[in-house]
Amino acid sequence: MSWTKLPKGEFTGIDWAKPNATTGFDPYLVWAEADSFSGYGDKRPKWLPVAIELKPDTTVQQFIAAASSKWLHVPPVYTSRAAPTGLRFCTARVRPAFFKHFQPGGSLHALVLRLELGLPAAEYADDSAVSPPAKPPVHSSGPAWQAETQAEGLLSGKVLALIDDSLALAHASFLHQGKARTRYFWRQDAQGKGRTPESMGYGHELTAADINAAMQANTYNGLVDESAVYVALGLSTLGRKMPRREHFFHALDTSVSHGTHVMDLAAGPCTLLAQMANVPPTFDAPPSWALADDDASRAALIAVQLDYDTVRDTSGGSMNVHVLDGLMYVLSRCAADAKVTANISFGTLAGPHDGTSLLEAAMDELIGLLQGRLQIALAAGNSYQLRTHANATLLKNEQVVLHWRALPDDSTQSFVEIWVEEDRDGLEIAITPPGRAALPPLKFGESRMWTGGGKQPLCALIYPKTVATGQRGTCALLAVAPTFSFDDKTATAPNGVWQITLTNTGKKAVTVDAYVERDDVV
Repeated sequence: MSWTKLPKGEFTGIDWAKPNATTGFDPYLVWAEADSFSGYGDKRPKWLPVAIELKPDTTVQQFIAAASSKWLHVPPVYTSRAAPTGLRFCTARVRPAFFKHFQPGGSLHALVLRLELGLPAAEYADDSAVSPPAKPPVHSSGPAWQAETQAEGLLSGKVLALIDDSLALAHASFLHQGKARTRYFWRQDAQGKGRTPESMGYGHELTAADINAAMQANTYNGLVDESAVYVALGLSTLGRKMPRREHFFHALDTSVSHGTHVMDLAAGPCTLLAQMANVPPTFDAPPSWALADDDASRAALIAVQLDYDTVRDTSGGSMNVHVLDGLMYVLSRCAADAKVTANISFGTLAGPHDGTSLLEAAMDELIGLLQGRLQIALAAGNSYQLRTHANATLLKNEQVVLHWRALPDDSTQSFVEIWVEEDRDGLEIAITPPGRAALPPLKFGESRMWTGGGKQPLCALIYPKTVATGQRGTCALLAVAPTFSFDDKTATAPNGVWQITLTNTGKKAVTVDAYVERDDVV
């Protein structure tokens, strides 16, 4: 049993096998290049979506000016009046040439602090997905944000924003006197109907007028056919095949919808207790259905439907780009006097868990720069008693063995992140695949992949000295290929128990936190 060196990236051009090549990078980017982006669709991406943190005192305008539109595209919203002065975070879509200029000696090296990979899904396989449209989708006069908001106007006062999946915009809980409370809706993927917001450059936008028109067109005998509204707006697949040739029923076609449930809890007309039976002190009474008397039940709504590839992504890493874009879209639809509360009930089980991830840092900066105009509510966790976290403090020469079970029918990639505290370079990590001998332990700063004798990697251990995904210590990423596939060309990893052996060879005690990334679809 032996490791294989990491390849030279076909997209970035970086030889990941060279010493310190992985230092400071997102380990998910390294893995994506090691397995030729096989976890991201059938086509190789021509553009990569990334989330970027710039160095102190660097502006997004300076960053764009130092680059070329041939290999860098930043959504216009990050340089619009919606972006607060001093913002050092943005998203971008980049071509291979970007990484040449990102390296030492390049025009961007002194400007970019770190970047994280988004989800290079199917739409990034074509230039047209990133290139600006030949004709603006709305009025071309004046700044893009003015033209785009001409019909509905910028929202003032208290605004509630939902960034989620499968939002039932025409449901009675989200109407006021029969009209939509959702003033703006942005669907981030290529499906659906509406205008492409020029400030974002992708997806489709609907306004309250669009939603109301669809409801009026599908009202029969005084009743709105809600399902027909979603079909008319392109929010319902009704079993049609998706681009990857798989049958998938959108959540709005079923009785369960995560986004609608969250939206009702956040902004519905009744409180949660008013919808529950047997509530104290009576214990045998039906729900009261009493109307709530609070700001949330009356506020104007902005809804963002996450790109469905992000919803399905088992690494959780693609959230950074789409959530940050979602927040900026919300701000672009609000006036300077608006008080915005944004709810994001999506999350990842992995990450540094200390607030230093790029997305968390970006949200912190937005909240600070907007000086009380923005509040963000995040999911605290949804894993309950799942055994997804291990913690150990190892003294000199101590060892711990972690057991991670890979199921036999997992058609997606799986990940474990091993976070090591700062100033600890003595931790060695050994991997034992199910039914195989142990692979040689890797030291601090070493990264390798295991092919099992084939050409494609079955797993990789990427152990940089520092990472872009956190700012305290480092993260070793164990990435494992699917254990099952109907495609005989897809490399599959062995199922069963993977052993992860952690050994402290240093002089100082080292604390390690290991997290299994979520592997489900909400």
